[in-house]
Amino acid sequence: MSDTFFTRSGGDPMTEEQMRREVERLIRTCKMPTLEELSAAVLEARKKYENKIRRACRENQEDTAASKTA
Repeated sequence: MSDTFFTRSGGDPMTEEQMRREVERLIRTCKMPTLEELSAAVLEARKKYENKIRRACRENQEDTAASKTA
């Protein structure tokens, strides 16, 4: 698994340790989103980046198929 997950507002990826600290901060300050809020945010991001996600999946499948035939 990659050691980067989500991005901060500046676009830089968060490391696992940064993510852990951020989650701890959100829990400590009672600002951790509910499962419904998190699900809505994931759905919104998937809709926003749907074309890029599909393109990346398609390219990954093509690369995998090409490497098997090479």
